Amino acid sequence: EPPAYNTLTKWMRRNGIECGRPPEGPEPHPRFETAPGEQLQFDWKEGVTMHDRSGRGYRFDVYTSTLGWSRMHYFVRSPTRTRDDLLACMADNIRWLGGVPRQWLTDNMSAVATLGGDGRRSRDGRVAAFAREAGFELALCRARTPQTKGKDESANRFLSRLRAYEGDFEGWEGLDRAIARVRARSD
Repeated sequence: EPPAYNTLTKWMRRNGIECGRPPEGPEPHPRFETAPGEQLQFDWKEGVTMHDRSGRGYRFDVYTSTLGWSRMHYFVRSPTRTRDDLLACMADNIRWLGGVPRQWLTDNMSAVATLGGDGRRSRDGRVAAFAREAGFELALCRARTPQTKGKDESANRFLSRLRAYEGDFEGWEGLDRAIARVRARSD
């Protein structure tokens, strides 16, 4: 049987464990839940460098996406973060999912949004046209609020598991297989 509340708090204080009022710090952010098929969050894991078995270096970016409801992740390697690369990754993402979530949320990446002289953001015409044709709403996070798309930010932490394959793959194909294994284990 667990100890009574007063017994527990007395023991905690005696052992230097703070209890009661939470310590000062950043305001916590509540979880933001979405219905199935409602939202996908996407971003880039930028400037990743790894070496294969022979010591050859590979520099690349990884397109990441996370479904809002199930937290299922998708990762694909990209040579750069250009608009063409982004559109190709988004199309691959749709094929992989076998469907299109209603809203796609991202930050203000240069392939998606441009900042005008008046300080207003606008969506790139090609990316906006792709979104319309694919049947989803492209939503941009407010500036300097990474927690808005925190589900996909957490996907980038899964990619830290890619470091386990450092020196243990052969060529781009081996690297792609390693990324696929990390994705499969992230569900």
